[in-house]
Amino acid sequence: MQILKDSEDSSTLNDHHRLMALIALFESSFSIDWVVELTGKRASQILSVLEEGVRQGLLTRTEHGNYCFVNQKKQKELSGHLTAEEIEKWHARIAEFLLRELPGNDLKPQILTPYLLHISNHEEGCRWLIRAGELNLKTFRTGEALHCYTKILHDLSGLESEEADSLFTQAAIQYSKISTARHDSTSVLSVLQGAMDRARKWNNTTCEALLEMHLAKNEWLRSRYDSAMKHF
Repeated sequence: MQILKDSEDSSTLNDHHRLMALIALFESSFSIDWVVELTGKRASQILSVLEEGVRQGLLTRTEHGNYCFVNQKKQKELSGHLTAEEIEKWHARIAEFLLRELPGNDLKPQILTPYLLHISNHEEGCRWLIRAGELNLKTFRTGEALHCYTKILHDLSGLESEEADSLFTQAAIQYSKISTARHDSTSVLSVLQGAMDRARKWNNTTCEALLEMHLAKNEWLRSRYDSAMKHF
């Protein structure tokens, strides 16, 4: 998979700097094998670039021959040499590669999330964001979980399928749990009503009942007690 070809014509960076800019999009440690697979470059060429990064203090070697950036500010500067379109393409292809290559354990959702948050996802990507959100809630990282659920709601807003509706509903319920009394109740109600429409489409009475409870809670917070009691 050679992704450099997408933007070679428009780039004024030399090959070394361009490769560093692409590598800077990795959010955590990465292996030479990953870069070889994604760029189609020779391992010797990539190793030379990485070792130069180590000498410059930009990168450090980790276990099993992996590398990671040690200066996040410089890492961001390097990735900033790419256009927004290039960055999105790279994030999409990195996510696609990691989905295929990583083992299916609890680390996988967390590793994938930084890339999925930067691209437009269909059902598969949103399934992983759901898992990431659940893991974040278990470890009390509420803000990170909220980012996952908000992204799911955004990405699935224009998709119509039974799975898309189910994922949207799950995300809406979790979004409501986290957002209640923190965010504008009107916005939360709008999300919940959208989820209700999707749940009713498939006669998903279990989700409908949960959504009624969340609608009631948010109506109560707005002091609309009669409406809240009707939902209850």
